[in-house]
Amino acid sequence: TLADGFDLTAAMSGATIFQSTNGATLDLPAVSGLAGVWYRFVFVGTPSHTFNIHPNGSEIIGGKIVDVADGNVVQAANAGAGAASKMLQLDSGSQVGDRVTLVCTGSQWLIVDGLGSWAFES
Repeated sequence: TLADGFDLTAAMSGATIFQSTNGATLDLPAVSGLAGVWYRFVFVGTPSHTFNIHPNGSEIIGGKIVDVADGNVVQAANAGAGAASKMLQLDSGSQVGDRVTLVCTGSQWLIVDGLGSWAFES
């Protein structure tokens, strides 16, 4: 479990991060030179608690994810392409085991796998 405001590093690529700190925001590293770097986040906290994954500066998290709370597909802005500086948020519908895997393309972060009660910052 990482503390609120923790800055992930490229050296942590491939890590599974079991997150339980309610309300924490984890910061992704800048994408430049990081193509292929990836992280898997698994929520192990108290159901209905939240945490956020924040891109670096004006960078982007793109893609889509299935929201298990209602079965809907939650999609990043711009038809999944994402929007600058918007966080991916595990919302108050969270359950233990909600998860997401992000990979860096070299120009943005992309969801490649995930399930849970997620939302994109509006």
